[in-house]
Amino acid sequence: MKKQIAASILITLALLSLFFSQQSGKQQVQTCLDKALIKVLETDYQRRINKEAFYLNQFHHDKITELSLELANTTEVFHFKDSIEECVAYQLAGQYILSIIRPLQPDEVNALLQEQLKKEGVDCPTRIAYHYGDTLTRWSKDGEAAAWAHLVSRQDSLDIKGQMSVEAYADCPVSLIARLSDWPLWPGGLLALAAVGLLCFWRTAPREQAVQQREAPAV
Repeated sequence: MKKQIAASILITLALLSLFFSQQSGKQQVQTCLDKALIKVLETDYQRRINKEAFYLNQFHHDKITELSLELANTTEVFHFKDSIEECVAYQLAGQYILSIIRPLQPDEVNALLQEQLKKEGVDCPTRIAYHYGDTLTRWSKDGEAAAWAHLVSRQDSLDIKGQMSVEAYADCPVSLIARLSDWPLWPGGLLALAAVGLLCFWRTAPREQAVQQREAPAV
């Protein structure tokens, strides 16, 4: 009975060790995915805005609560709930204009994302979902990820109207998660082997005693 309890405790500890190792690896991949998506969206924005001729007014590093834009002979005034830096406000305005004349291309962003992740040591299939408003959703064609293994990073309100968002999906194999984990796998493996060995010994010991008891009268 004591050996059975000890084996149960070892199995529980092994499962907990493997669980923490997996969670640590997923957290590392999630952090890399979040950072990579932010950097990739900035790179994609600069690349798209450099291809257009529209010009946003000079801005300073002050904080503002409203911004006016002249579009198609009309002037739109945008109010912010909280004051934000002027450079951020103009970037949101530029993203809004680009969404009309040169929208984000999920395939291009996905290619940039994979390149950035490879630099961080994360090589796995990825997908990009581009949402604008409630009706428009575009998916990247490359990187079909398994539905059960999604790690998701989301960036909302990329434009001044708050209608644009981007999602990045990563399908990471177990080997990659284990390699990036800060919690090593070998403690859980050793505990599992010890539990299996203890269970095997606990099952074989009574049989040996029974055989000795049967042979005793014959001797």
